[in-house]
Amino acid sequence: MKKDKLTREEVKSVKLAAHTLLEKLFDAKNKILIQEWWKEKATRARVKREIQFIL
Repeated sequence: MKKDKLTREEVKSVKLAAHTLLEKLFDAKNKILIQEWWKEKATRARVKREIQFIL
């Protein structure tokens, strides 16, 4: 999804979604986002799977 300009409501919506996603990824129970999570294939897969689940 790509647009040249977003409305103020769309910008708010995107920021809220990003904030919610980060909260869930940093959640103490999940422990998905660890330092250098992108270096290991298994951790990258967990992050991707969680993002897809949330979206």
